[in-house]
Amino acid sequence: MTYPVVGVAAILVLLVASDLSIRMMKRRRLERLASRVAEMRRLATQATRRRPVGPEDAKLAAPHDLLEAVERELSEQGLLVLGDLVEERSDGTPAGITRWFVDPGRTVCGWFGVARTRESGAINPIMMLFSEADSGEFFVTGRGASSRSVARPPSVHRAFFGWSDGLARVLEQHRAHVMQGVSGGGAALRRVERIDEAVALLGRLRESTARWRASQPPAALLEEDVRLVLQERSEDLGPQLVKLMGSRGY
Repeated sequence: MTYPVVGVAAILVLLVASDLSIRMMKRRRLERLASRVAEMRRLATQATRRRPVGPEDAKLAAPHDLLEAVERELSEQGLLVLGDLVEERSDGTPAGITRWFVDPGRTVCGWFGVARTRESGAINPIMMLFSEADSGEFFVTGRGASSRSVARPPSVHRAFFGWSDGLARVLEQHRAHVMQGVSGGGAALRRVERIDEAVALLGRLRESTARWRASQPPAALLEEDVRLVLQERSEDLGPQLVKLMGSRGY
């Protein structure tokens, strides 16, 4: 999960959480929801552009007190900071700064950043953890991120926690999830030493997802994407949304 995906997912949460029934929902609102789901589908397989942080990116940084708190958590858990990168949207505008890190065993890496809502400018801290097995399986754990997502291959295992759960618990659960997943097959975990290797891991995750999605029947994939994104609202909103997206060629 990258910054653009986080932003789209946050908007989807607001749209889907509406208590309006499908009969009362204005066409404009459904159109907006369809465009956001379509954007998530596109971002799921699109390569993310990243660049070094420059002086002009100061406004993207997390608040000082939040950054200090995260640095303290990383240090307490023995995580090593690898460096910072700016993620860019498809139009080249900066989406945010990610601070990358790795654990002492070099088998868990991740990034921390903040998402700002467009309407109010409210800041939401987000952290993502990643591990990769040499069998081709990936383990992704989100802290403070939305669990709404389009369909992923069975080889991608995902779990999500609230920001208030704390890094110690989230890291513990991530490692337990990884060990449970790889122990049965005897797979080994790939090591990450540098920031470019952490970025490369996410690149392989994206490529694996893209190959799998390309192999799925388009109509079935659209229905599954809508079901996963809408979650509890899929029964009442799903059919209309699938119909609309199909008519728009999404």
